[in-house]
Amino acid sequence: ERFLTLARPYQPQEGSCAVQMVLPQTLEFLGNELMKNQIRVETAIAPNLPPVLADPKQLHGVFLNLMMNAIQAMVAVHGRGTLTVSAQLSAAGIAPSASGEGQKEDWVEVRIQDDGPGINPADKARLFEPFFSTKPPEEGTGLGLWIVRTSLMAIKGTVTCETELGQGSTFIIRLPVAKPTGSREPPAIRNG
Repeated sequence: ERFLTLARPYQPQEGSCAVQMVLPQTLEFLGNELMKNQIRVETAIAPNLPPVLADPKQLHGVFLNLMMNAIQAMVAVHGRGTLTVSAQLSAAGIAPSASGEGQKEDWVEVRIQDDGPGINPADKARLFEPFFSTKPPEEGTGLGLWIVRTSLMAIKGTVTCETELGQGSTFIIRLPVAKPTGSREPPAIRNG
């Protein structure tokens, strides 16, 4: 299915998307998987997050992929676990503007954390490479995290991973807040 997605990519329908709606829907979709594998879910999702400019279906796929990886990692190491999902507004720094001056950029930051085995430091550097997998060949293609990263890059988002062996992993997704219509930057002035 992932190979077909690459061969015939889905055309995202970018629009205003509410992360605080997509995350619970993804968890609900995974309800049976979570229950079957004795995964306890803890959430801290801010209710009034501003919208992000993304395709809800695409974001659902990103969250689903990361949550499934977390579930598989926890089940493999102790047959159960705790999945922690949070989302909050974060002023993440300065983004360059058309005028060359920095402009404060707001982000919605989503964290998907597991209490699984963590990731070997040697593997962490290659996590988002296509066809790289720490799973046996019959269990993974090595395309999941690459697709996550590629999908997020298309909407100017990012994904990083914090991990420590024996302490689990946290995937941090940062999504730029959608600018209200009519608040576009003025065009750069040209001399000449």
